[in-house]
Amino acid sequence: NISIISAAVVNLLRWFPVKWRWSIAILVVWLFVLLTGAAPSAVRAAIMGMLILFAGIVGRLADVTISLVLAATGMVASNPKILVGDVGFQLSFLATVGIIYLNPVGQHLLRRWPIAVRGLIIPTLAALIMVTPILAINFERVSLIAPLTNILVVPLVPVAMLLGFWAIVGGMIQTDLGLILGWVAWAPLRLVTVLAEYFQNFPGASIAVKINPGIWLVIYYLGIAVLLFRYYVQQIKTSPRPAGLAHLH
Repeated sequence: NISIISAAVVNLLRWFPVKWRWSIAILVVWLFVLLTGAAPSAVRAAIMGMLILFAGIVGRLADVTISLVLAATGMVASNPKILVGDVGFQLSFLATVGIIYLNPVGQHLLRRWPIAVRGLIIPTLAALIMVTPILAINFERVSLIAPLTNILVVPLVPVAMLLGFWAIVGGMIQTDLGLILGWVAWAPLRLVTVLAEYFQNFPGASIAVKINPGIWLVIYYLGIAVLLFRYYVQQIKTSPRPAGLAHLH
């Protein structure tokens, strides 16, 4: 959502100087966060988005890992209780870690699949793999239908966000225009709700579980960490070295 808003602002102000465009995008992103109640997921995304946009302003390449670490560090430093007491914070960061680091592993393993299919399915599954234990512990349910539901819903979210953004812009220009665009934006949002309500009523859509955090949770995430470490070490070993460094050992 933050990416969509940032891109929309930058494109809308494309006749402005680059630094002005990206600076205004940062301001709009934080206004969006305030309007949505400053949930941990929105704050995390906004900090990452701000760092990436700021890197563009100062003419540097953005690093998503550094952005994620800085976002987490800043939020925990401002309120250490969210690390263990805020489920939204935990889910947001775990899902992001899954999309950033676990998704490439799935893309590599299923590289023979069509790109469009991989792009839709694998990021969703990567996020679910990371957050399912936390969901099970805190909500005592595990959804079996979530992968299918998310795959159907995810493509609608950027459409709804983009249409909603233009509805706001239209409302600033003329009230009736904002209302018309708002009704257009309502359609994908309504479809998201309908899909969620439809699939939650499936027999066996979710199962009740009652588990407590323990050593199994450490083993679960440690196993994922080992998998990721081995994968990325192997990627580094097999990646071609720059021509100028080919003679170095």
